[in-house]
Amino acid sequence: MDSAAEFLRDLPKDFHYAFDIAHFILCIQGDREDMGDSFLITSRNHPLASWMSAMMACFAGGLLVSPLCGEPVLSAFNDGSKLLIATVLWFLLYYTPQDLTYQMSKMFPVKMVLYIIKALYYPKKVIAGMKHAAHVLPGNILAMVVIAVCKGNGSGMLKPACRFVRGIWRPISSELMMPSVTSKYCIVGC
Repeated sequence: MDSAAEFLRDLPKDFHYAFDIAHFILCIQGDREDMGDSFLITSRNHPLASWMSAMMACFAGGLLVSPLCGEPVLSAFNDGSKLLIATVLWFLLYYTPQDLTYQMSKMFPVKMVLYIIKALYYPKKVIAGMKHAAHVLPGNILAMVVIAVCKGNGSGMLKPACRFVRGIWRPISSELMMPSVTSKYCIVGC
């Protein structure tokens, strides 16, 4: 039993690119679905805004945690290979002819695998957020919870900012006003 627990614990570290790809696909899908009917107009007329919104969703945990810990905001984009992978996935999910990549990623078996991988990734992010907060702000339990939740569900927390980048402003739909199941899961995980 211990070997199975160790295997699951080490899985996100050993296969981090696979976990990042699943995370990026789900974040980009969520960002695209958030656009709703305006997806075609926004993505075709404002590709830079849609790219920036998608990258903010993909790297939201780092974008939120960095300033909370007194680090540069753009340090979330330090890993160029992850930024390149996220950009390629964004391009494929937004601009593949006949929407083939997006439709394939939305198929039930593929979506199920992506969500299982993402569910295994949440605890790693929450624990990483708690360790980072304990290192930067030792003894501050509130900071540990806030930073762990921001690290675990950054894309949900940053969704109003992503909308603002795309030219839509709905401040009433914030994670602080109505926390999602994912935010609640991250709080319980702390």
